[in-house]
Amino acid sequence: MITDKSPDFFLARSNKVLETCDWLGRVLNRIHRVDFSHSFWTRVLAAYATAAYNQKEFFAAEVYPFPVTFQPINGWSPAGRVEVLRDRVITTLRSYRGAHPLTDIPDKIPKSRRIAVGVRADLISKELDAVPLSFNWVPFLGDHNPGARARLLEEAELQKTTSSKNICRNVPQIYVEYFDALLGHLKRAEALGVEKVFVEHYGSSFELIFAAYLSERIGAELNQLQQGGFVGETVISIEPMKRAQYDRLLTYGWRAGPQDSPYFAIRLEQFEGDFRRHAAEKVFRDLLVVYGSPATSQAMQEHYEEFTEGLLAGIDRNKFPRILLRPRAKSRFLRMTDYPKAFKMARRSEIDSGHRPISSLCATSSLVIQVTTPSTNFLECIFVDKPVLALDTNQFPTQILRPHLEFFRRAGILHESTAAMVGFLNSVDVSLWWGQLIREEEYKEFKRLFTRSRVQYLEQLDGRENDI
Repeated sequence: MITDKSPDFFLARSNKVLETCDWLGRVLNRIHRVDFSHSFWTRVLAAYATAAYNQKEFFAAEVYPFPVTFQPINGWSPAGRVEVLRDRVITTLRSYRGAHPLTDIPDKIPKSRRIAVGVRADLISKELDAVPLSFNWVPFLGDHNPGARARLLEEAELQKTTSSKNICRNVPQIYVEYFDALLGHLKRAEALGVEKVFVEHYGSSFELIFAAYLSERIGAELNQLQQGGFVGETVISIEPMKRAQYDRLLTYGWRAGPQDSPYFAIRLEQFEGDFRRHAAEKVFRDLLVVYGSPATSQAMQEHYEEFTEGLLAGIDRNKFPRILLRPRAKSRFLRMTDYPKAFKMARRSEIDSGHRPISSLCATSSLVIQVTTPSTNFLECIFVDKPVLALDTNQFPTQILRPHLEFFRRAGILHESTAAMVGFLNSVDVSLWWGQLIREEEYKEFKRLFTRSRVQYLEQLDGRENDI
């Protein structure tokens, strides 16, 4: 990751988010006349409280001219009307893919003690013997309560600071106008008898509220599957604010705290299946350059520009004539891509749309470069032993990761600068170097801890029943 923020910023943010969820949760309890716990509201409101902290200079202003959103929208500045509309369209499109309207609860919902929700619910449910649940909640949007916002505005006037007044006034609509109607549906979900909920990424705030409600009211255990390479590799990913979001974290093989259950990397297994299907295809490029993080900050834009300029100017074009730059897609629904300003330095033929499967691009490239780390695609490449290099940009590595970073630096996988990486690429025989590296015990140990496979997981169980 690339950020101009210090570790103290993120520690202060974590503490402030927990504090905001506490007082704002009590406010929402009053306006909805409910009695949800601090734990429930921390899970439900953490995304909004985080956005409020990231945008604290805007919330501290006497005039806050931005629209109220439907659900929290992350970013370092508040969302404008276009961004709010875009988010609403994307979440609506996702909802239409849901298998059940909310009115199906509970009679037409498959009964199971174990359910999976959110993105990849179908995939993770197969591995975890759970029933995947998805809902089309768009029809319920017509049933809202404007009186709840009026009560919230009254509560906002009682707050002592301008910042807390604005935070209170601008709570997203799903927690205010639509919350009472949503509760009516969720109360019926108690009859489902769910004991365990599994989720990787929530597809919407509705799914988050649904999971938090089952945990709150019937004691369902909330199991979070590791979301990607960021989790466990930076201290920010396992800070108290994040730990409060789940009961148990199913990791790719590592353990950093009592909530962690080393499992295996379902997402990486899926990547491997797709990768192998394309492996027999012709190699179309020498270098695939992956810009895995959104270019949302000035620091990230500058990093991308410096890297792209250095790579294209310094790389041996006789050795690596075919290069493809892969940007981050903003949405697969609206075909939107986040093109960094740095891409202006490249030829049009060298820029990918951002919507082709990354597994296909990796399989048909000789070498993959990650412009930032941590990176999920970096782990995907390691999982299938694909030659990969990366810039060493993890500013806040965890203790469990540090020894492996030292190995990757010595081995030539991680580089501290673009110039160092380009010099290495121009001088090394990639095939020979990589073939030797993947036989190293330290490389294999990293794979066991951070990219564990299903086979490795079953081997370590040694016939014992898993507790997941």
